Amino acid sequence: MKPLYQAGWDGTGETIVIVDAYGSPTIAQDAEVFSQVYGLPDITPSNFQIVKAVGLSNNPHGSGWDTETTLDVEWAHAMAPGAKIALVVATNRGSLDEAINLAVVHHLGNTISNSWSSVEGFGNPAQYIRVNRILQMAAAQGIDVNFSTGDAGDETPRVGFVSVDFPASSPFATAIGGTSLALNADNTIKFETGWGNNETRIADFASLGSPPMVPPLNFGERTAGCWHHARSETPSSAGNHNHPDQ
Repeated sequence: MKPLYQAGWDGTGETIVIVDAYGSPTIAQDAEVFSQVYGLPDITPSNFQIVKAVGLSNNPHGSGWDTETTLDVEWAHAMAPGAKIALVVATNRGSLDEAINLAVVHHLGNTISNSWSSVEGFGNPAQYIRVNRILQMAAAQGIDVNFSTGDAGDETPRVGFVSVDFPASSPFATAIGGTSLALNADNTIKFETGWGNNETRIADFASLGSPPMVPPLNFGERTAGCWHHARSETPSSAGNHNHPDQ
């Protein structure tokens, strides 16, 4: 990333919109500590805002979403340190589409990040139509809306049948699939593989100098010498209904 930053491509002039449910009560403080540790610009009201959905003030924080919110904000800031961040917090996981709609209607930014989705086979077709209309409206305004495809491949281990995830599968969205990146001792890339259905201890294969078996990885397993990150491809699909992917 350093050559991009040195060329001025650090997100300056853009706003990344992050949509999560419930949020985290300590997100601003946590993100500022993260920024200090990694030498990033400070998190201040000038580059970070929280937009709360109506009725959120007395809403309890959902299990797992505080961690997901923190992960999303901190690493968006790390990848694009010059960009502003607008965190749009949905009242609950059932109203995430309303949060996206709010971001689109008010054009809070040109990029919307969603690290969640749900098994398409379990969804409500009427809601899919509504979400697609929101995403189509975003596309018409030049807003790209990104969704996680999750941690568990084609979902067979979790639900017993093959399924993509929605809204990642929408023709008006960009699906972001997880990959695992193994590094050599000098931090050069040794190999990279998409997240799949089976647990594979890729560190064992890395120690032998070979890439992992196919299908690769994982249910969020963290193995030595490997980093897990997102790519604009779809080797994996998300978990439970509107469940955050970590």
